[in-house]
Amino acid sequence: MITEEEVQFAFQRQSRWRARNLESQIGNTPLLRLRRVARGLPLGVEVFVKAEHLNPGGSVKDRAALSIIVDGERSGHLYPGKVILDATSGNTGIAYAMLGAARGYPVTICLPANASIERKRILQLYGADIIETDRTQGSDGAQSIAREVAALFGQKLKRRPAGTRKRKTESGLVQERQGGAPVTVELMAPDLCPRYAALAMTGIRIGISPLWLRRRLALCGMRPLNNVVDVTNYVMLELGQPLHAFDLAKLEGAKIVIRRAGEDRDFVTLDQTSRRLEPDD
Repeated sequence: MITEEEVQFAFQRQSRWRARNLESQIGNTPLLRLRRVARGLPLGVEVFVKAEHLNPGGSVKDRAALSIIVDGERSGHLYPGKVILDATSGNTGIAYAMLGAARGYPVTICLPANASIERKRILQLYGADIIETDRTQGSDGAQSIAREVAALFGQKLKRRPAGTRKRKTESGLVQERQGGAPVTVELMAPDLCPRYAALAMTGIRIGISPLWLRRRLALCGMRPLNNVVDVTNYVMLELGQPLHAFDLAKLEGAKIVIRRAGEDRDFVTLDQTSRRLEPDD
């Protein structure tokens, strides 16, 4: 007589064997040196990139999905018989579907209906169930549907605990509490700007941008200033996502406040031009 526990143990052994062969390749991507991009940089400065598109699932999201699945197993929230449910616009869902197939977990993905046909086909090939959500609501709508699906089964979407994480700095390995960032953001006009994210970076040397970047900005009608400002403008033009760079040392109280102009209507932009805003701007 074979007990249920023995069946589950055999299932786990087979699934883990398949998964280990796949997971050993995640993050094991080549580091490539970019010689042409580095032209014009100071002597001794080199630029390297990680070819994350060579991960088994085709993107860097393989790393996050694997980490979350392993964390779920170690915490006891994920085990054979459980279903992985997630809301995604594509790449993370593909990573979940791939790893779920390798480890033996059914996967259900809430996906905006306007996601590409190619992504939907890949998810289906990995055996994932797809719930298409309102295309006009994007990822937020997909997350809402995922919460409703979880609620129907008496479950809650699990979030990774804040806790602490390790990061490397110039002075070595330090502990940084998540949420304890050196800069804070206050939204005083959520109707105009519902979300504003900030990231503090150190060890950046301000200098002239490489020739290719200056040329592209000039062709778009923008005047190059320096590498920090130029890269934010380039991302804005390339992706349509505005970025702003600030000197943290000059931020009063290390705080960014998002509000209407109000009485502070006059200011000087980086081109040293005085400008005036309307009170509701």
